[in-house]
Amino acid sequence: MPYSCIFIYEALNYYIKKEFHSPILSIGFTLTGLLFFALSFFYWGQAYTWSVLFLSGFVLPLLPRVLSPRQLSLFSLASLISLLPMFIVNGLLTALPVVIYNDSHNLGLRIGSIPVEDFLYFLLLYALNIGIYERLRK
Repeated sequence: MPYSCIFIYEALNYYIKKEFHSPILSIGFTLTGLLFFALSFFYWGQAYTWSVLFLSGFVLPLLPRVLSPRQLSLFSLASLISLLPMFIVNGLLTALPVVIYNDSHNLGLRIGSIPVEDFLYFLLLYALNIGIYERLRK
């Protein structure tokens, strides 16, 4: 996953030359992260839900401070594009079932066969990969 995340991000960085960014993204990541952090305390007894919300609540507000506005925009676009392969692969793994989730540790809500927490976990992993990648490039 780390390689594919960085590959999609870099491909967009290479092909999109136009400067684009929105100040709303920075505010959105910060507020969304704070919301996830606050929500995490309501799900203390559900380990997967709690950990994904808690860690996302910590990482997402830091992302606008680590990435430039252009990088944050590229990350957002790359995340949306990456959802399709994530949905296919994760859907296959959870439908077969290669990966089995204990619903007492999550909300029990699924999109297809994928627990909703997996989408947030995906965003968290993607954010960590791109954040670390860009920091190391500096």
